[in-house]
Amino acid sequence: MYLAEGFLVVEVTFYPPKDEAPLVAIGHFTLRLNGRKPELLAQAPPFVAASLRHPDMQQRPELVASAGVGDAGVIVGRRPPTERFPGDPRTTRDRLPPPRAPTGEDRSGIERPEPARPEDVAVAQALPEGPAKGPIAGYLYFPWRGKAKELKKVELLYHSPGGAATLALR
Repeated sequence: MYLAEGFLVVEVTFYPPKDEAPLVAIGHFTLRLNGRKPELLAQAPPFVAASLRHPDMQQRPELVASAGVGDAGVIVGRRPPTERFPGDPRTTRDRLPPPRAPTGEDRSGIERPEPARPEDVAVAQALPEGPAKGPIAGYLYFPWRGKAKELKKVELLYHSPGGAATLALR
């Protein structure tokens, strides 16, 4: 199971008819929640990756307190900004020391591989687009900020020039 904050993630496997290569596109898929319209449109994987890479770009409620005397001040509760592009001056305004560079070794001295970044996984595991010459599988990302217990009925809708289908999800 893969989770991306602010998205419902649906794993899809597409089996094309034998000897055909229909075009698969994320724009062919929508998600209907609890029978309501309009349906949710699938989002492009790079958009999901940007959302995961830069969580400070999304506005969410937060509690921030600040105090100061003279030219000294302190801010508590603010999320640290993330670098939007190399050399982003916005991230150097903080007074915190820069984080230590990872050494790639743990305390036992064994070198460990770098863990995969969530934004890279989101793009790599997305449903590939293009002609489907055989079965393909991947994730579709639908924007959603609700709670799982609110979902009573979830339907994946597929509309393409070659046909349409509705699949009830559990």
